[in-house]
Amino acid sequence: MLSMNKLEYLKYCLTYTDLYKNKNWYISIFSTLLPDTSEKWKKNIVPFMLVKELNGLSYINSTNTLSPIVDAKNNEPLFRVDSEVEVDSTWMSSITEKLTTKVGRLIVNKLLFHSVVLDRVPYINSRITASVIQDIFVEKVKNIQDMTTNDISVKEMIEITNRVFFLTCIAELTNIAATEKNISRPTNIDVNRKALLDEYKDQLNDPVKVVELEKKLSALDTEYLKDDPSADVLLNKKSRKARKKMYLLYGSEDAFKERTSPSPIVNTLEEGLQTDEKNFPQYIQAMRYGSYSRGALTQLGGVQSKVMLRSLGSLVIKDEDCGTTRGLFRVINKDLFSKLIGREIKVNNKWTLIKDVKDIQQFENKEVEIRSAMYCLSKENNICYHCTNIGYKNQPNAIFNLSTEVTSTVTSMFLSLMHGVEKNSIQLSVDELFS
Repeated sequence: MLSMNKLEYLKYCLTYTDLYKNKNWYISIFSTLLPDTSEKWKKNIVPFMLVKELNGLSYINSTNTLSPIVDAKNNEPLFRVDSEVEVDSTWMSSITEKLTTKVGRLIVNKLLFHSVVLDRVPYINSRITASVIQDIFVEKVKNIQDMTTNDISVKEMIEITNRVFFLTCIAELTNIAATEKNISRPTNIDVNRKALLDEYKDQLNDPVKVVELEKKLSALDTEYLKDDPSADVLLNKKSRKARKKMYLLYGSEDAFKERTSPSPIVNTLEEGLQTDEKNFPQYIQAMRYGSYSRGALTQLGGVQSKVMLRSLGSLVIKDEDCGTTRGLFRVINKDLFSKLIGREIKVNNKWTLIKDVKDIQQFENKEVEIRSAMYCLSKENNICYHCTNIGYKNQPNAIFNLSTEVTSTVTSMFLSLMHGVEKNSIQLSVDELFS
């Protein structure tokens, strides 16, 4: 086998080898390798595995010798997960046209889907999340006796799930490093910040204007970080809030007493704590409140969960249809697709079961009437499964599953308060509100 460029090497590995199932291969293509001067690779030969030589990057060819990757750059990974490549149907049959995709996305499509079910799952050229995989399973997984040409069997679903866990094991070996940008202040922030503070200096007691000011400052930081490769991965909502305090505006802090008029601290942590009698108490009260809420709000969340579980404990899900004609009206968006599977909606004045995503997609951005426990007509402490979900048929005590979903949300809300509250503003149309 002659020398290859890195795109040819990637295509060969995905098309003609099983290296995409080898954890060491992932580490080698996305890492900066050290030179192998002792030729240890000869003791455990893996065809087409990468080897770093003093003069560059090579791979173990079909004759168990080394051939160079001609365009590999010294002291750089062969690929980055977000490197863009041009591909077509010769890469895998699930790609139906020429397209630009990312290396990480290409490998995930090959490992999870194409190598298991070929083109029964079309190539996904967008971010592949747990919910995306779940939607595929909901729509396509069938028992063998019910399968059509494009469906996925339960056995294949389990294989895909195992491969997801394989990827999560690789993720544990990945170290996302800080970059110069994500640990530094935005360019020209001093000048831009001063201009904005001068613009809003007489409006800092107006909460709407304070939120407006913070959004403009945060937009400057977002613009600064837009080309940083680690920003979307390394910086979450909390860390971006920390950057705001460090470089943009410390802002207002939570305290034991609600304030109708804000009193934001306009200095940043980079400039140091303010020790005057107006600002210094805010730092202290914020620390005390955070310490108190860590225990008190967690306890409150647990108490509310326990109260809800006890209050719903006597409810029983019955198999008999209560016969209600009323339901809950909701506008359907994509976030609701998977949640409505197993529920009943009113179509042509008749309750209809949603069996899969296809049944609900036609109602996107439309208002529909959904059967709900709120309008169930079952007697005593009973709710019929038609008003909850067909998955609860023959499960009289399944109400605990529903209550746990609610209580976990409540507890999560309380826990998030420990880390501070980010204030936002919305604009209401009075005409629309009261029309």
